[in-house]
Amino acid sequence: MWTLFFICVQYISLFNSREQGKPASNAIYALYNTMAFHFQKYSFLNILQGSPSFNLMMKLLGERIRDRALLYPHRLYEFSFITISDKVIVILSYILGHYAVYGDLTIGPSLVSGVVQEVIIASSTLPMDEESGPFRAFVGSCK
Repeated sequence: MWTLFFICVQYISLFNSREQGKPASNAIYALYNTMAFHFQKYSFLNILQGSPSFNLMMKLLGERIRDRALLYPHRLYEFSFITISDKVIVILSYILGHYAVYGDLTIGPSLVSGVVQEVIIASSTLPMDEESGPFRAFVGSCK
């Protein structure tokens, strides 16, 4: 039930934001981000990480996975804005569909490819062609 409720809240909070690049309501978007954090932290998703069942749950939440992917992310936000390419490995990284600069929030698609290692932040970004090292941010270059 929690998953279905979360899908409804995600749909409402991100409604029409793909065209505008901004959330319809900042208050509802903040509620969505809080729910997304708690959904990933306290639900059964942590048990499924790295398995085909986890990929199926991500597809249910709106994420597009092109073919095979090994997903063991730290956090994901804006599931419906994330596209995972074929043969992707995500290990303990943040994959986001938003970024903020001085309080100006921008929501956009994020296309992930390659090997995304620990503590990488990929936010509204284009694919990374080669393996990415830890402690890097790829922000705001996807159209």
